[in-house]
Amino acid sequence: MTAFMHSREELQHLQSLPLSDKVRLTRERIREWTETWQGRVYVSFSGGKDSTVLLHMVRELYPDVPAVFANTGLEFPEVRRFALSQPNVTEIRPEMTFVEVVTEEGYPLISKSVASYIRYARIPDPAGRRRIYMTGQVRVPLRDGTLGRSMFDKSRWQKLAEEAPFRISDRCCRIMKKRPMKQYERETGRHGFIGTMAEEGMLRQRAWMQHGCNAYDKPHGVSTPLAFWTEQDVLQYIARMGLRIAPVYGAIASAQKCHSCRYMTTGADRTGCVFCCFGAHVEKRGRFVSLRESHPALYRYCMEGGQWIPNPDYDPDLPEFAEDGFRNWNPERLWVPSSEGLGMGFVLDTVNGLYGKILIPG
Repeated sequence: MTAFMHSREELQHLQSLPLSDKVRLTRERIREWTETWQGRVYVSFSGGKDSTVLLHMVRELYPDVPAVFANTGLEFPEVRRFALSQPNVTEIRPEMTFVEVVTEEGYPLISKSVASYIRYARIPDPAGRRRIYMTGQVRVPLRDGTLGRSMFDKSRWQKLAEEAPFRISDRCCRIMKKRPMKQYERETGRHGFIGTMAEEGMLRQRAWMQHGCNAYDKPHGVSTPLAFWTEQDVLQYIARMGLRIAPVYGAIASAQKCHSCRYMTTGADRTGCVFCCFGAHVEKRGRFVSLRESHPALYRYCMEGGQWIPNPDYDPDLPEFAEDGFRNWNPERLWVPSSEGLGMGFVLDTVNGLYGKILIPG
């Protein structure tokens, strides 16, 4: 890791710049990355609007840069067709299916950070310090001299970690997207552009603060030249440049009823993995509600099905509570997908039941 750290104030300044300045700075980052690796670069292309903007900007400067589409089977059909319709696109696939990943690793719930902490907290006598964040035992000094909650405090989700009878994990993206991309990089010697933005979450904000847009110090390196852009920048760029995007988004329109934004999509506002629950608990209109209306067959597969299997890690001698007060996660049976569907309906009902409200609409 580099010794130099960017500040949150620097990021906020860059995010406040007009789009014309952001375009100029992004082009500089693209040139720097491409020249550093002597043209041995590629664009990680999901078919979504962010990576569509990134691909357009890269190919304006370097028309022959290849795009790589990780076909996980979790994309909207319209997005998959749009991605594969672009010129010079290489399609790669993961070694495991989503059903296999969920069965072996767990459902992607709440956020990558929360899912990771839950996964580690559930290990009896875990090494390291992650469980203390799950149980809210960490206090940090505040500016007024008192002690307060850590920004990494995950105690809100302790009940989910202790009681949900299914695995929860952050490893899906790593297995289904990152791993095949890394394999592509090893085989080709190319270095990736990725269209992620710091505003999308704390982990991405921290990554920018540690590495900047061009992370030369990470293993094999990665470039995120849109990191200081916002959702509104992406929509404005698409509108100004007249870019064609996946039809599931609809069109880019003026946001007449939104005081904090100027542009919106008339269709889907996100097109990540269709069955992913990361971030679903903070959405005003649930993604699964939208999925039910737009793609009813996918919705049924997502919500229906599921089955109970014996928990291979069940320990009849494990005490109910650990020494730190955490209720050891030790169910005799686990809920996993079945041939009829992913069983997400039961998962959402469980989460909503634990918290006594509709946390994730389905």
